[in-house]
Amino acid sequence: MHAVIRRLRAFLRRDRLDDEIQEEIRDHLEHRRQQLIADGVDPAEAAVEARRAFGSLVRVREQMHDGWGFPSLDSLLQDARYAVRLLVRSPAFTAVAVLSLSLGLGAAAAVFSVADAVLFRQLAVEDPGSLRGFRVSLTFGGASSRKDVFGADPDQVKALHDAADFADVIGFRTVDDVSFAATGGDSQLIRAEFVSPDYFSVLGVGSRAGRLLDSGDLGPSPVPVVISERLWRTALAGDPSIVNRGISINNKPAVIVGVVRRFRGLLAERPADVFLPLQSTTTVEPSAAATMVRIAVRLHPGAANALAEQKMAALYYALGPQMARAGELRLTLGDASRGLSEARERLTRPLALGMALVAVLLLVACANAGGLLVARFAARQTEFGIRVAIGAGRARLARQLFVEALLLALLAAFAALIIARAAAPMLASAIPFGSDPVAFDVRFDWRLVLFTAVMSIAAALMAGGLSLRHVLRSDPSSVLGAGSRSIVRGPRRATNALIAAQVGCSLLLLVAAAAMGRTLLNLSHVNPGFDPSDAIVFTVDANAALTNPSQSPAYFSRLYDTLAGMPEVGQITMVHIGLLTGGMTTGTIEVPGRPPTDDDDRWVRLFFVGPQFFETLRMRIVAGHGLQAQEMTGRQRVAVVTEEFARFFFGSPQQAIGRLVNRDLMIVGVVADAKYNTFRDAPARALFLPYTQAPPRPVMTLVVRPAHGQRQAVEAVVPAIGRHDPRLKIRVSTLADKAAGAMGLERFAAAIAASLTLLALCLSCAGVYSTVAYAVSERRNELAVRLALGASSRDVLHAVISGPVRVALVGIVIAVPCAYALMRTISALLFGVAPFDVATILGSVVTLILITVAAAALPAWRASTIDPHECLKAQ
Repeated sequence: MHAVIRRLRAFLRRDRLDDEIQEEIRDHLEHRRQQLIADGVDPAEAAVEARRAFGSLVRVREQMHDGWGFPSLDSLLQDARYAVRLLVRSPAFTAVAVLSLSLGLGAAAAVFSVADAVLFRQLAVEDPGSLRGFRVSLTFGGASSRKDVFGADPDQVKALHDAADFADVIGFRTVDDVSFAATGGDSQLIRAEFVSPDYFSVLGVGSRAGRLLDSGDLGPSPVPVVISERLWRTALAGDPSIVNRGISINNKPAVIVGVVRRFRGLLAERPADVFLPLQSTTTVEPSAAATMVRIAVRLHPGAANALAEQKMAALYYALGPQMARAGELRLTLGDASRGLSEARERLTRPLALGMALVAVLLLVACANAGGLLVARFAARQTEFGIRVAIGAGRARLARQLFVEALLLALLAAFAALIIARAAAPMLASAIPFGSDPVAFDVRFDWRLVLFTAVMSIAAALMAGGLSLRHVLRSDPSSVLGAGSRSIVRGPRRATNALIAAQVGCSLLLLVAAAAMGRTLLNLSHVNPGFDPSDAIVFTVDANAALTNPSQSPAYFSRLYDTLAGMPEVGQITMVHIGLLTGGMTTGTIEVPGRPPTDDDDRWVRLFFVGPQFFETLRMRIVAGHGLQAQEMTGRQRVAVVTEEFARFFFGSPQQAIGRLVNRDLMIVGVVADAKYNTFRDAPARALFLPYTQAPPRPVMTLVVRPAHGQRQAVEAVVPAIGRHDPRLKIRVSTLADKAAGAMGLERFAAAIAASLTLLALCLSCAGVYSTVAYAVSERRNELAVRLALGASSRDVLHAVISGPVRVALVGIVIAVPCAYALMRTISALLFGVAPFDVATILGSVVTLILITVAAAALPAWRASTIDPHECLKAQ
């Protein structure tokens, strides 16, 4: 250790050590000279003899430096300084190489940042691996009747908590669009979590300031709240005296008792900024009180997951809601270490596709930079020959090349982090929304920096791999013969291999982008069975306005009558669960003379709708008529069924009219089949019933066809709903937006594939251009001789362009089987596109060939305009 410290001190004081070594050498030479003079040697000859006997001053200085410092580190620093000088002297080469790598690394870092937030990052809680998400599947007969449950009401959550001796049970509600205002500040909409008393203690999160909620925080006024560290820094400027400050939540008095450290709730796609006691739900946000409390579980040490599921299922059956005892119950405790998420499963495939494609893009970027490094290596043969002549070995030359490639990659990594910082939020904002907003917490943290650093080192090895391989496998004598044909031929083969790799990888990206583009085109041509154009959707939440849910039919009927009489409203209707929302209501059906062959035959979809539903949505009635206003409250229960329902139970739509189902429900019409959730849906057996026959529900969706324009209708309808009852919460969208959202996953995957493909094509085009331009400069004399001997410009163009086209074809031939494998892998995301779709693959191949020809055309044209006389005279 003493020797290491001594060497480290000497290394840090290199300049002073060098001065001391030189002073010691001078003293030694002077001492020897004085000895020679004392022996009778002439003073001038004595100085020369002392220097001759001492030997090389430089070698002695280096030996003394090696004895005191770290020679390997010194040598590495020399290589780094030399690499910096080379890059500074070649700004064009440096800029192009860094840009190529930074585009690949930046895209990889951006996709990783989003994938990390969605798929990989664990919660900032104690022992996240023991957290479990609670999910119950209740099956009432057939599989089509399955109902997924994620929680219970607060009393049942408490009962489960008290009864479970193998785990800690906590509950929470997440509520969007909660108004938050600090004293003297403007209000803003945030997301809040109402949490059970031991929520924070079970999770084991820490506080940044103050304390966290516990069993003593029951409220109701002022409501004790805990805020997130993000909200504390952004809205409250990181004020250290924030504890016990009064604020308002939904215009209700509240007080901040603490700031939670690095934690934003258990729901991964909807991070919260304010945490309140579960008991304060009705005080702060009455409409949330009607929603179930979601449940999370932390298993005790040693508790097996399978056994815990069995025990929890028994408890839920006994203590849970009444419907738990009405069907077949299956309870699962899934991994919640990354937070609870309903969106994660449907986002896994698009993000996996994105990560696979970004890996291919990174290969293209590395091949592009590798081509530049190989060309640069060929141009530096004289330099390497001199290095070998003065004693440099192959390992030293390889290290020099690696240092240069690593320096380029580190510069690219720095640029990539800047690109990822800007691109990752944009990519995250493109994540498709379902019925609830999705906002995963994308962070710029050490994980992203570490990922980018590791990828940059790998990129350096890949980009400089062929140059390193050529140096390590070459004979020193061949390096000395820098002008030999073999030296030139090796880099040319290497650049051809890199061009083939770029084109092959680009084909994979182009095929994926084309397949996703065709999928979107096919989906856009699907007839949804209704007309989404210019229809406006108003979702009205009356939880805060209705004390008794049974009042909801009459309440919404009055609201409907109010809006229907407005001049800005052309047509209006109502539906409990709107189209293209992902929601679903099911029920059983009994058809006289048609006994079910299995349980699934008994289950149908139910839609509870208002007057003029089919007319407003422009759904085609194929037999009978739609639901009329007088039938909404008539004594005879009536229904409209889908074509699939009529064909399945009665053989044809005409035979279904007038038939009774469920004893007293008369079919008065048959409507054409439509897409109710996504455009991939198969025709569904469905019943459309008057909303007055529905179970009480305090949320209603109003669909409006404007009389003049959408903007005028919204500006008129929203205030009218507010005047009808200020307690109503309104969410406005358009049916066209919902139709676009139904293709959200496909659009998300297509956007990723198209963006990465565009980058790859640009890099491949640049790679082909630079390779052909380098080859033309290398063959300038040869081409001049050809022109002088009578070759035409067309012959020169063909000679120059045919080479890269042949190389591209080799890459394409190798990549076609990989493209087929890729298409099979992403087949779940495709619609109307076969795994081996000839049109998609052939179109991609032709596109790549055309791009290759276009990239090679400019340097080939320059080659065809060479003046043989001037070129040969210059030799």
